[in-house]
Amino acid sequence: MTFNSFPISGNIYLLAYGIALFLSFTLTFFLIRLTSESKTVANLLHKWNLFEERGIGPFGGVAVILSFLLTLWVFIAAGLIDRGNTNLYLVLTLGTGLMFLLGIIDDIYNCRPRIKLVFQIAVAVILYFAGFQIILSSFFHPLLPALIPLRCLHPQQKGKLHL
Repeated sequence: MTFNSFPISGNIYLLAYGIALFLSFTLTFFLIRLTSESKTVANLLHKWNLFEERGIGPFGGVAVILSFLLTLWVFIAAGLIDRGNTNLYLVLTLGTGLMFLLGIIDDIYNCRPRIKLVFQIAVAVILYFAGFQIILSSFFHPLLPALIPLRCLHPQQKGKLHL
């Protein structure tokens, strides 16, 4: 199953990027304050050994993921993005949510790189079989080696990568 995506205007893209960026900065600031000022949260993070030696707090991706998903679904609910793409957005949300879960688990349990790679491949396979594909236009062809450094996705290989 593949998705036929409906075009989204450049103005909507720019507005969505701006809102997601603003939300991301705002949520990051809020999370930094929460983890540094709240004794309960700070004690919990130290108990789980989640603060790195350099004093960098965990859960850095929380604000980015939440702002992306919130912006996406608010734009859908407001009718700024065609609802004909709802299945695509659900699959995209599923993949984002699974990767978000991996990030949280990694922050808590400090997973080995091989386990993270296997999980990422599993998420990619789930998305592929759910119909999510990336199709590059011929505009990107000269940049393909820089965009996709994996040999298995080279344009001369068989697969679903369209140029």
